[in-house]
Amino acid sequence: MLGFDLGPSSPELALGALGSCLAHSWLIHAARLGVALDHIEVTVQAQIDQRAGEPGHEATLREPQGITYSVHVQGDVSDEALRRLHEAVDRLCPILNLLRNPQAIHGRFWRPPANVEGFS
Repeated sequence: MLGFDLGPSSPELALGALGSCLAHSWLIHAARLGVALDHIEVTVQAQIDQRAGEPGHEATLREPQGITYSVHVQGDVSDEALRRLHEAVDRLCPILNLLRNPQAIHGRFWRPPANVEGFS
């Protein structure tokens, strides 16, 4: 958006955090439930409109929209065990639930007094 395409944007990093948390949650809860997985791969997708805020696109949303994820698992695991595992992750994955359950976030700024060493 405002960078030089040298790395992921902030919205892309947020989606990466979701994917990482989902993968971690699947592994944690698989171990907790005694489900032996041979392989797990998480894919997160969303629409991000890079035109947001540009002339003619002032009303375009900056945040990702239509977020979806899929989990590809391999292992000799029953469908019932995978269903229980998915339910546990769906209920307990912290970043997934942070995104699902909006909350108030309060911000502030602070300016150091003039001539404080270390600040210019």
